[in-house]
Amino acid sequence: MQFRQRRAIASQGFTLVEILVVIVIMGLMLAIAIPSIRSVDHRRAMQARELFILDLKQMTRLANDQGQVYALAVRPANETQAFQYQVLAYQARQLQNNSHRGAVAATINSPQSSPDNAAQPPWQPLAYLPVRQLPTQVSFDIRAVTDVSQPLTGRNQDLLDARAPQLIWFGNGEVKPVYIQFYYKNQMLSAPIQVDYMGNIDAE
Repeated sequence: MQFRQRRAIASQGFTLVEILVVIVIMGLMLAIAIPSIRSVDHRRAMQARELFILDLKQMTRLANDQGQVYALAVRPANETQAFQYQVLAYQARQLQNNSHRGAVAATINSPQSSPDNAAQPPWQPLAYLPVRQLPTQVSFDIRAVTDVSQPLTGRNQDLLDARAPQLIWFGNGEVKPVYIQFYYKNQMLSAPIQVDYMGNIDAE
């Protein structure tokens, strides 16, 4: 009888040990898995940054090859969508210069002026380049750089006023210089991306 009681107690003790071992193992697995998940998310954020840099280089080449003015537009994240960015094409307004050259139409779609062209905003989405969406909790901000050694003079006011996009490719080899800082979970992600007035990119 005593032997059976001791055996039952031993069995109960062994079962408790097993449970404790399982709990410890599960804790260790969670401790390993959580940093791994964070690492995957961080890697995706870095990949999004690298893709963005490739997009910047592509836009520099495209603007110079086509002699067209392009700009970068952003859409901040909200409850239904992540942070997005897209490329805009500049469509010049109808310009008038009666003092020297008379009336000059500078619209892109048509050499003739019309109420529809005059009413259009100067920046239109570039249809053949897709809107890019960043991973969740990834974003960036753009800060204009004032380069006094390379003033952007002689430009249309649409390209220089406060309402103009912060990053513009002018189509002649020049770019409106900016700093671009990526963020992941509201923390700075890597170094700022610098775009100088010649379109050179420093992402180190």
